[in-house]
Amino acid sequence: MNEITWNKKLYSFPQKWDEMTAKQYVAVTRYLGTLLFHTDVTEKELYARRILALRAVMNVPFWKFKKVLSGELVDLLGLLDFTKKININAQLLPEIKINHGFFKRMKLIGPKTSLTTSSFDEFIMADTYFVNISSKSDINQAYFLFAMLYRPERKDLKEFKASPEWNGDTREPFNTTKCKARVDFFKKYLPKELLVAVIYFYWGFRETNLLTFTTLFPKPVEGDEGNKPKKSNSFGWADTRLELSGHKFGNYKETGKENWLNIIFDMHREQVKANEREKKAAIARLKSKR
Repeated sequence: MNEITWNKKLYSFPQKWDEMTAKQYVAVTRYLGTLLFHTDVTEKELYARRILALRAVMNVPFWKFKKVLSGELVDLLGLLDFTKKININAQLLPEIKINHGFFKRMKLIGPKTSLTTSSFDEFIMADTYFVNISSKSDINQAYFLFAMLYRPERKDLKEFKASPEWNGDTREPFNTTKCKARVDFFKKYLPKELLVAVIYFYWGFRETNLLTFTTLFPKPVEGDEGNKPKKSNSFGWADTRLELSGHKFGNYKETGKENWLNIIFDMHREQVKANEREKKAAIARLKSKR
């Protein structure tokens, strides 16, 4: 955390996403993140929104914040520079409550940090929607991503906690049909800043956990289209799951229930072996030409 003094008062200011409180996180997504789906954002509007986000993160009342001098504002806005890179790893919103009428509220549980308890099925669907959001800037896809990740508490939680399968995930078991059925509800009642907060959460998961497997996701080179999220192969994750099924992780259904990291790590390990075989073959070809 940064400690800054302004107007004779000491403030603690986060130096990275993971140090934010839930309130600060939602404020940044409200003022800056919601611009994701705006096509024409002027420099003036962006500057104004950065000021609003800064005030919210500092938790300073509007009337007091007006006292900020122009020179001070430049320095203070620089504290928000870390938000330009979405490298969140912490779960800042472990649960979300959606109001949908008088005394009506839906409670949804989010995935664990780094999706540590998520199945390959859940990961596949979430990643597919995230790639679509990124490539098409389609907000409708964002609601599907939200529905995949944030789900009601499972009804058999007590029994699940007592079972050998207990993994700390209190969400209802992943079911694509159930998730999709809630999308219209989310479109009607979910605040936009919470929608963006979940996009950012998954974006950060990708940056800090998935894309570190550079054997599967090579880093983009200058001028490459690599800034766009990559699929697992030319056919996407559905084809990858089909290829993996029937082997070490079981049949098609069992593979889908396996933890996503176990499968990704195995894919990484197999690719490392393939790269080593190719390297040895290339050396052998060179020797044979001498």
